[in-house]
Amino acid sequence: MYATRTKKLVSVIVLFMMMFLCFFTMTRTADAAMAKGSKWVGNIIAGSVPSNFGTYWNQVTPENGTKWGSVEGSRDNMSWGNAQTIYNYAKSNGIPFKFHTLVWGSQYPSWITSLSEADQKAEVLEWIQAAGKNFPKSDFVDVVNEPLHSPAPFRNAIGGSGSTGWDWIVWSFEQARAAFPNSKLLINDYGIIGDTNAANNYVKIINILKGKGLIDGIGIQCHQFNMDTVSVSTMKNVLNILGATGLPIYVSELDMTGADDTTQLNRYKEKFPVLYESPYVKGITLWGYQYKATWIDNTWLMNSSGGERTALTWLKDYLANVSLPADGTPTPTLLPTPTTPIVQRSAFTKLEAESYNSLNSSTIQTITTTNGGSGVGYIENGNYLVFNKLDFGSGATSFKTLIADTGSANIELRLNSPTGTLIGTLPVASTGDWNTYQEQTCKINNVTGVNDLYLVFSGAVNIDWFTFEGSSEPSNPVVTTKGDINNDGVINLADVVLLASAFNTVKGDPKYAASFDLNDDGSINMSDVIIIAGNFGKTVSVSTNTPTKAPTSTPTMAPTSTSTNTPTKTPTPTPSVKVTTKVMPLGDSITDGITVAGAYRTKLWQNIISNGQTVDFVGSMTGGPSELGDKNHEGHSGWRIDQIDSNINTWMDTYKPKIVLLHIGTNDISQKYDLNNAPTRLSGLIDKICAKLPSGGKLYVAKIIPISYADVTSYNAQIPTIVQNKVSQGKPVYMVDMNKALTVSDLGDGVHPNAAGYGKMADVWYNAIKADLGN
Repeated sequence: MYATRTKKLVSVIVLFMMMFLCFFTMTRTADAAMAKGSKWVGNIIAGSVPSNFGTYWNQVTPENGTKWGSVEGSRDNMSWGNAQTIYNYAKSNGIPFKFHTLVWGSQYPSWITSLSEADQKAEVLEWIQAAGKNFPKSDFVDVVNEPLHSPAPFRNAIGGSGSTGWDWIVWSFEQARAAFPNSKLLINDYGIIGDTNAANNYVKIINILKGKGLIDGIGIQCHQFNMDTVSVSTMKNVLNILGATGLPIYVSELDMTGADDTTQLNRYKEKFPVLYESPYVKGITLWGYQYKATWIDNTWLMNSSGGERTALTWLKDYLANVSLPADGTPTPTLLPTPTTPIVQRSAFTKLEAESYNSLNSSTIQTITTTNGGSGVGYIENGNYLVFNKLDFGSGATSFKTLIADTGSANIELRLNSPTGTLIGTLPVASTGDWNTYQEQTCKINNVTGVNDLYLVFSGAVNIDWFTFEGSSEPSNPVVTTKGDINNDGVINLADVVLLASAFNTVKGDPKYAASFDLNDDGSINMSDVIIIAGNFGKTVSVSTNTPTKAPTSTPTMAPTSTSTNTPTKTPTPTPSVKVTTKVMPLGDSITDGITVAGAYRTKLWQNIISNGQTVDFVGSMTGGPSELGDKNHEGHSGWRIDQIDSNINTWMDTYKPKIVLLHIGTNDISQKYDLNNAPTRLSGLIDKICAKLPSGGKLYVAKIIPISYADVTSYNAQIPTIVQNKVSQGKPVYMVDMNKALTVSDLGDGVHPNAAGYGKMADVWYNAIKADLGN
């Protein structure tokens, strides 16, 4: 018995020593990393754990092991092996583990797009719950990745835009909160650190989630295509914008290039401290460090012999000596939004939105508008603003505001309480993005005297200013015979030109104008042309009984000779109506416009109009600045060829374009998605489009523009052969060499063109199609 007890004692001692050694090793590994204290500096692991990982890094993110497409390549067969290895390493070494990512418009299982929406929702929920079950102690979770650039193609199945404009994101965070109750939930996107406008758009989503208690931090990717050229001042401005939310920032995917060590070193020395020393940043994750093992060439921090490049040596020294506040990252104190003293104001003056007297909201903030002024943003459904003691005089009959919106919302105008007398409702039309402001108006019931005005919102909008118009203001003459659209006293070619600018639009379209709809049938069409033709050349009597406004888009015309006596009529040629050609801009975010609202479509529109031609851009999407007269398109951010292919028949049947402008393939290359078969997918897409083109229709296929971090040469080289094969089959396919027109210097973020680059794209498209457009 003594021997048995001795063996047991020895076994216990050995087990204790093994546990002690494991603990000692864990502590040494975690403490060996470069960063100390509360701010971590981590990296990714792709496959097996590098032997020197713990020497440098004290946080870990799987590069691909926790992406849905990598885990569940075939339905209901999940492979967690790589992710589990990385998770176990993090837990055994006491360093934070981040699950990357749950919902993303890239690297998702291809099979989900063929399912019904009900089945898609069930599969997304199953995926999130499985992730939470397998990795319950994840310190952080990237819930939605790249919502502004690669929104999930299955987003309609999980809420779509909804009342917030981003209900699919809200749903994703709600499910993630249930599946990961002990984890910090993050959102993540790129293109933010170098663009204050993008940061403000990002904050819109963040504040919606914050208001619902669903988000714990903000992720910003800082890849080389942003970081290499971004200015320090821009970085600081963006960090201040994000930090003002009160949420911590996590730099999620940092890398900087340098074909030579000096270039990379200088970039790290200039920009890394801006991130690490920011009071808002809690941690930084680099996206790879080993030689030839990063997603972009020359971003690695080790050389071919396994030694440190100078940027890594500097980083190690910097982190060993940098001083931070005791708590690491002080939380900013948000200033209360100021209110305006209550004094009587005229309702007919321009009232700045931020001059409200009180409000009902936990999210509304004063924002900077694109004209350098201020406005009100971060508005949510159910919020309202109060403007006390507005004097409506002897009567106001219309409401006008300068506003920006990306979805759909209503503004109810109520008197004296949020449920008081409803005098009118403005259905806000999308302006394309949050920084594109347009004047929008609505009729209201006549209101007089002094009242408190409540603006009650049913969704997110940005407001710069508003005013009222009515009987207390000077009236403009109104025609008594329909057809004199520009109120110049005669029905002539100027009126035809105005009507043509909105031809084929219907109520709800941005270009629709009620004053052009001469027969009030809700559509501007040939029946309105016939009305003008029937009265063409007539001199029109006017009256001033009813106030109105002349169209603001009236072109400058040569003066028309008039007389107080009956004028002598001169022969007038019969006007010819311009032919409007339907054009579908088709592709991904380069067609949609990320760095520049409206992408190439704005200048292409201007080229067409300035040459006396007319066009109708068509598609299910809308977006662009005010100078873009027609904002419709089919540019889908983050989409590959196969995703466009799965929807093209519906779009072609719905919009019936005469001309299609196709620029697609960038995301296939960026995502390294079955690249060998990308040309085959393009060929199949071309066949589908050609099968739906009307008689005389044409498809223009572009060689894609260059991108900074990948080679598009191989893909582009196969496009001429594809096009020639289609031509030999009698199909109306034409190639446009867009790649030749742009260089990497024309890119705003390494992927999307800047304004000059988009201008070059517009010119190439216009030169290709100008002979096809109606005159």
